[in-house]
Amino acid sequence: MTVEELPTEYVAQHAARALAGLRQLTLPPPTSDPPSADLVHDTRTSLRRLRAVVRASPDALEEPEAAARMLRAAAGPLGAVRDADVLAETLLPALDDVSLPRAVATAVRADLEDAVALEREEALAALVAAQNSLSEAAQLLERWSDDPPVPRPPFPARLLASLRSEVRARISAAQGEAAALHGARKAAKRWRYTAEWLEPIEPSAAQHLEQARDLQDLLGGVQDAVVAASFLRRWAVHGAGGPAGRAAAGALAARQEQRRTELTARAQGML
Repeated sequence: MTVEELPTEYVAQHAARALAGLRQLTLPPPTSDPPSADLVHDTRTSLRRLRAVVRASPDALEEPEAAARMLRAAAGPLGAVRDADVLAETLLPALDDVSLPRAVATAVRADLEDAVALEREEALAALVAAQNSLSEAAQLLERWSDDPPVPRPPFPARLLASLRSEVRARISAAQGEAAALHGARKAAKRWRYTAEWLEPIEPSAAQHLEQARDLQDLLGGVQDAVVAASFLRRWAVHGAGGPAGRAAAGALAARQEQRRTELTARAQGML
């Protein structure tokens, strides 16, 4: 397969999946049951895959900047929902490892569950409220589902090498700073999804895909730990089930900070 024969099914598939997800996610309650974490994740990653394609081959589109803006606007509100889902997946099980008096353990867990659930409800409400601003993105996705563009990156191997270099440079320059590492994570996603898209035509893409996935996972863990620690600090101030709950929040936050440090070191070791 050559660049000229690069299939457009990848674009059509992810445009259709993102469109279906956005339509379901922006249904106002109680029209639908709360969307699953998998639906949120799949919709968001499809949008990110499309953004990677746009950035990799802007010449295939009449207005690449407009397309990138629409996809970014659609993915943005999903981030807060995804953060809440990750909090539920990580903090609630972690609470089992925190030593709490039996008399208050149940109340502390209930308080944490309520706080995480409220975080998700507010994020979903913001997503529903933003549905009018997502109409442009929905129209774009609908067009691409039926008639996808034909992106053609001129030098796939060179492109992937450049994306890898960008990720490594960002990690090195970040020096462990959380916001800068978050930027490196976004760059790693672009690298990964571009490699995934180019795998049918570029022999080196498989190796790039494996490396990018490993780095993205590490940097994603760093960002998840940052989000979790920030949430725990807010929870300790506004609730946390009394003194025992605040102690639990502190213990969980310390573990998240330790996890962030360990994952950062591992990511730096992969340079």
